[in-house]
Amino acid sequence: MIDVRCARCGTVHHASLEHLGRQLRCAGCDAPVLIALPPNQATLSSGTHVEAPKSPNWRSPKNRTILSWLPVVSGRLPRPFLIGALSLVTLLILTAVGIEFFSKNRSSNMGAASSGLSAPIKSESQDVVLPQQSAPTGGVLSVPAPRDCEEKSARRLANGLLLGDEARTGGHGIVRISNGTKYDAVVNLVASDSGETIRSVYIRNRDDVSLRQLTPGTYRAYFALGMDWDDDEDSFVCNPDYKEFGRSLVLEERIDANRTEYTKLEITLHPVIAGNVVSSTISKGAFHLTMPHRHSQRNHSD
Repeated sequence: MIDVRCARCGTVHHASLEHLGRQLRCAGCDAPVLIALPPNQATLSSGTHVEAPKSPNWRSPKNRTILSWLPVVSGRLPRPFLIGALSLVTLLILTAVGIEFFSKNRSSNMGAASSGLSAPIKSESQDVVLPQQSAPTGGVLSVPAPRDCEEKSARRLANGLLLGDEARTGGHGIVRISNGTKYDAVVNLVASDSGETIRSVYIRNRDDVSLRQLTPGTYRAYFALGMDWDDDEDSFVCNPDYKEFGRSLVLEERIDANRTEYTKLEITLHPVIAGNVVSSTISKGAFHLTMPHRHSQRNHSD
């Protein structure tokens, strides 16, 4: 047996010669203590001369740094450190699984959005059927568009044709209507005070019409867009859409001894850059209430 003294706190420990060169942990200060022979040198029972290693100075700044890392080097990690490391690994695994799940769902949704399939859209105010497209291979086949929805075979009226009698023709007011859409249109101009339709005019796509000799007053404009006009039903067969122009049309007129001043308005049925009016969707029934009962005459508007 040999006696080993802790260099930090001076506690004496007893160890056998077979543990020579190893370390033990001090019972007084928990510092590592090297098991070595007494200073200078010693002779073992076998007669072998052994030079006792010098005991390290654990109080030096360098050895203090080594002491702080000894628990990690020796494999005895503190419990809080182990718990924190396991929590971090678990969080990383859950994050990776979540990202993978989100990526798969996003890819699936994007594929559905870009498949090109369209379906009939219904609302409470009107029935609108979008043009059908061919489905990709392996998908659900869409219903082909009717033959009469093709522009070359669609029934159309002449541009500027009036669908009824003119009323309130004693003024100078002018309303110019531009149809920049890809569909033909029927526009009904209704007097706000009486609800009377004073003009109903057919305007072809990408064309315009001017309504003239309008008396002063406030008017509302209602219009239908579509293809293949059914004259008996007063409606478009293909892709009908019914709108109310989003602003009242006010026509004023002032006459003096030398001249007559009157209002000339221009409206568009299609959206334009920096436009200041938004049209609202109405039902087919609401639009038909503004149609003339029957057209007793058919004149052309300039």
